[in-house]
Amino acid sequence: MVLVTFVGAGNNYSKEKKFRELDKQKESKPVEVVRDGRETEIASDELLVGDVVLLRTGDRIPADGLYINGRGTSGKYTSLSLSLSLV
Repeated sequence: MVLVTFVGAGNNYSKEKKFRELDKQKESKPVEVVRDGRETEIASDELLVGDVVLLRTGDRIPADGLYINGRGTSGKYTSLSLSLSLV
């Protein structure tokens, strides 16, 4: 009985660890940024203070930030994220 409990607990731990890794990958999306004066594509979880995120129609804003420049933009809150669309 004790052996079954330990095997079950070990199996559950392994599954939980794999799930967390997959969930973290799901949240990380590629984004285009200007960093050190160069445009580059990075994972959204690698954003740093000072990165300028380049947004296009339909993009989700990957982090809190300051809106610098754009033309004819509007936004709406959908699923707790602000989506921008060109007007």
